[in-house]
Amino acid sequence: MTRSVKTAGRPATVSMTGFGRASLKSRAVQIDVEIKSVNNRYIDISIRLPKEYSALEQQLRKEITGSVQRGRIEIGISRRVSEGALPVAKVDLTALDSLMARYRSAGRRFGIADSSFMKDALLDILSRKEVMESVVDQDTVQPAEVKLLTRTLRQAMKELVSSRMSEGRKLGQDIAAKLEDLSKARLQIEKRAKSVPQRYQSRLSSRVKELATGHAVDEQRLAAEVALMADRCDISEELVRLGVHIDEACAALSRKGTGRRLDFLLQEFTRELNTMSSKAADAEISGIVVDCKSIVEKIREQVQNLE
Repeated sequence: MTRSVKTAGRPATVSMTGFGRASLKSRAVQIDVEIKSVNNRYIDISIRLPKEYSALEQQLRKEITGSVQRGRIEIGISRRVSEGALPVAKVDLTALDSLMARYRSAGRRFGIADSSFMKDALLDILSRKEVMESVVDQDTVQPAEVKLLTRTLRQAMKELVSSRMSEGRKLGQDIAAKLEDLSKARLQIEKRAKSVPQRYQSRLSSRVKELATGHAVDEQRLAAEVALMADRCDISEELVRLGVHIDEACAALSRKGTGRRLDFLLQEFTRELNTMSSKAADAEISGIVVDCKSIVEKIREQVQNLE
């Protein structure tokens, strides 16, 4: 049985490692978003954001989970208010006149109603909230700013996803090449395994004849022993299953979000290779199996980075 690795076109694998950044501004505010992602078994989102956006955290998380499935996502958001958006004071003139009249009356009563006293009184009055009102509160997030924040986050996420896809394609290509190496090694084992019974028979026959010099050799018994050994060392089923798993892994490379599936298949690779190693009773096959395990471990290292 011969088998070659076939991948369904360009790998569609996505890496869990990536980076994205975006910065947008309006007349009132500038918003900067920086996102980086690393490997993680599940999706884990960490957001650092200004206190003004704390009520929007769940909304932001939904935006993120709509674009990624796995990985630790670290997001930093900063907000800078433009000078044109600084608070504009509105003076309640009625309240100001009333308070100034009280200060002036008190100053006259105690003989201190000079310009210095009235200046201090004015400063005190202007510090009161009932007199001075902010028309623009820079701590209040207006609907337009929420939309700007969402656009900035989406732009940064788009860059992150693009980065993860680019890295994922490279990983997929490397994994496909290693699967090809594994498939070739499997064919070597298959070819070698076919001749194992014949070589065993030759060695056994030579040894028996050497020990039974001058005595007749029971060829029937010898053939039965060889048949028993051939059955005990038969790894054809393991070879078939390994080939099927390799094909499944290649097919998985053409789909997104298959990191977990590939990780499972790698466990199956190892299981079949361990069984072959224990059953083959052939030094050359054992050596090839060791090489195969090395390839599997290299694939595993790359798969740990896939979404």
